[in-house]
Amino acid sequence: MRLAAPPPARLAGLAGLAAFGAWQWSLLVEPGATGRLLLALVAAAGAAVLIVVGARRRTAVRVALTATAVVASAALALLAAGIPARLLEPAHWSDLLDGIGQGLDTLPSVTVPYAATDPWPRLVILAGGGLLVAFAVLTACGAVSPTRGRARAARILSLAALVALFVVPSVARELPNPYLRGAAFSVLGLIWGGMLFQAGDSRAGRVLALVALGLAIVLLSKPIAA
Repeated sequence: MRLAAPPPARLAGLAGLAAFGAWQWSLLVEPGATGRLLLALVAAAGAAVLIVVGARRRTAVRVALTATAVVASAALALLAAGIPARLLEPAHWSDLLDGIGQGLDTLPSVTVPYAATDPWPRLVILAGGGLLVAFAVLTACGAVSPTRGRARAARILSLAALVALFVVPSVARELPNPYLRGAAFSVLGLIWGGMLFQAGDSRAGRVLALVALGLAIVLLSKPIAA
């Protein structure tokens, strides 16, 4: 399968959408942490180069490069969130898991934007956003798959992660200009989604599905009343 846009162009189109979603997710904490999530995005884009390079290589090489990209981007996303580097060492993995578990247990009872003194809920929120960014970027590059089915699945998974980055903060807290944000994200999503289809692959049903997705994002950008 040959995609309409080459990998560099697709990465460029993805960057704007992922940056928008990262900025939105960073508003779940106070003070905001846009820089940290953008750092995770840059790290993921760098790791994604390995997937693009390995796409046309032998299976063993492709698997090795993909595994390296996944591990590196995940580790860098955790570091960008503010998790101490020492906790990523195997000897401290139990401490890392304990901290993440503590943060996850606390999340249902916290209010957003999170500004309390316990650091782990904040770290978990930011790490979750960074990992979503990394997942979106790496799966988008996974659309270089030679098979149509895998490429389509990669596109869907990447778009789903990007939508989650935007929608979760939108429904979790009240943000200014929600409909303007939703419209802007939808336009970016439609533009990027259009880049992923071949000209002959752009059937009316798919176009309508993308438009419906855009409208849904606009509607979901309104926070849920408490």
